[in-house]
Amino acid sequence: MEPQVLEGTLAEIERQLHSLPYAPDRRVRVTIEEAAPQEGEQRRNGIKLLPVKDPNRILTTEFVKELLESE
Repeated sequence: MEPQVLEGTLAEIERQLHSLPYAPDRRVRVTIEEAAPQEGEQRRNGIKLLPVKDPNRILTTEFVKELLESE
């Protein structure tokens, strides 16, 4: 098993843990430490805020999907 570093909010880390390809009874070791926010990255409620490059673009579900896929 390769060591992995999961970083993010607690909710993001929980999602990452659930997506790992290991059986629920597999023994693992987890170390938790508070991480400083990354410089230049703004988040609100665990969502990464991105600047809007085209101010005339209307907020649509397609636009939101594009943002989610860009992460």
